[in-house]
Amino acid sequence: MSELPSNLAGFRSELQTATSRDLKRTSRRRHIFIRAGAAGAVALVVLGVLSVVNVFGSNGPSIVEKAQAALATPGNLILHFKTSATQNNKDGTVDTFSDEYWQLSSAPYTWRRIEILGNAPAVENGYGAGGLAQIYDPSTSTVYEGKDPSVPADVVGGPGFGGFKKDALKLLSAAGTKVESHVKVDGRDAIRIISGDGMQTYTVDAKTDEPLIWQAKDKYAEVTLYITYEKLAGTPENATLVDLTKQHPGATIDTDQTDYENALSKAFSKG
Repeated sequence: MSELPSNLAGFRSELQTATSRDLKRTSRRRHIFIRAGAAGAVALVVLGVLSVVNVFGSNGPSIVEKAQAALATPGNLILHFKTSATQNNKDGTVDTFSDEYWQLSSAPYTWRRIEILGNAPAVENGYGAGGLAQIYDPSTSTVYEGKDPSVPADVVGGPGFGGFKKDALKLLSAAGTKVESHVKVDGRDAIRIISGDGMQTYTVDAKTDEPLIWQAKDKYAEVTLYITYEKLAGTPENATLVDLTKQHPGATIDTDQTDYENALSKAFSKG
């Protein structure tokens, strides 16, 4: 059995142990597959199977090469990346997960994140321009700031898109990767790219080559990630999307380290 993508690793156990603070570390997710129908919104209709095409052509850029280029993140932009997942476990249970990021694509790589595990309340946190990790408590309208060495502050896309991009590029450059079919995703023309072993599927927009769906499977589960991927202009207005304090202008700012750690534990203890 092939190794699952690192950004998907730990997802199953993460959903089942929602009381752990480490839920927000995407690098620890394991056992994931992507199935059409995530968030009740994805309609995947095969239009026609191509003769299994080797995507590494020599006449102009191939589909894979264009999909690789679409994942590039130029500077001075606001990257918006969201995944909604539905996981069907082999034991008959179903788990859900939603993760959304906004991040500066240039230093200081400020980002804001909203994460929802199952039926747990949304958790909103981020990395501020001052170099401090942040988390918002809506019950007290407080933004807590503190040092957190586990927060990957200098990774474009934060702990979400950075991991996805790495795994997507790994799939796209792997031997045996092929284009199997054209599909429709919610009425949009799309192209489905399959790993050589058939364990991973990456669906991209036929016009923009940007990600729409990522699929993977193992013996434990089948999961679908429905992806929103945007590169927004780095305008002052858009810059507020990555600023936790500007999203909550009336919030109290608490810079006590202990208070930050307590707020973090509180936020990820609800599940």
